[in-house]
Amino acid sequence: MRQSGAGEIDADIFGQVVEYGTGQPVTNVEVQIEGQGKTAITDANGRFFIRNAIGPEATVRFQHLSYAPREAFLEMEPGIAYELEVQMEPEPLEIPGIVVSTTPRPVARRLEPVFARMDRVVTAYFRTKEDFEQRGYPPVGAMVRGLPSVRVRNAGMRWIVEMRGAMTLDGQRCRPVVYLDGMRVSSSDDEASLSEMMAMPTFDVAVIEVYPGAASLPPEFNDPGTMCAIGIWTARGGGL
Repeated sequence: MRQSGAGEIDADIFGQVVEYGTGQPVTNVEVQIEGQGKTAITDANGRFFIRNAIGPEATVRFQHLSYAPREAFLEMEPGIAYELEVQMEPEPLEIPGIVVSTTPRPVARRLEPVFARMDRVVTAYFRTKEDFEQRGYPPVGAMVRGLPSVRVRNAGMRWIVEMRGAMTLDGQRCRPVVYLDGMRVSSSDDEASLSEMMAMPTFDVAVIEVYPGAASLPPEFNDPGTMCAIGIWTARGGGL
């Protein structure tokens, strides 16, 4: 975060807008920083990202023709990105306030392309912190179990993951390469590291990406020889 002027700082603001009562994402919400001319429109997952909002104070407004407007007031600090969880109601009823949580700014910037992939990549699967919370923060392996083309077995402390979307040269199911905060931490023949990553609890995980085949691998995971992959992004960055 840089100083923008005398007494001013700038910060990134991102988050998700959902419908109150259903939890369904609300698309095409106009998100505006009052008095700054900075706007964003929520995507198909209800997510938005605004860079370099000017502080130390800012009012964020949320508007949609079919929903009652909302707003959040932020008192910003250097080095922080702000994540907003917003609920909008079709009728102007009394609903809970906007939940504000903070994330290190470099982490928020690193997650921006991940959220963009969630909106456009149809041959990958994603799990977010809302999913982890709903299921009681199980290990990563439990969160990817049951996804299409993903086979997960758990024998005591050992996790085995195979994917049917890609086959190895000898006709075997693909064992995924695992990336933690963008860093490769296991290979397809490294069962011990794969098992360790699958046993990782999800308390500190922001997003899990699963790519059963090589065709849709993003540049971060498209190393030579990688045919399927799992990406784990933590909420604080820097891996374990």
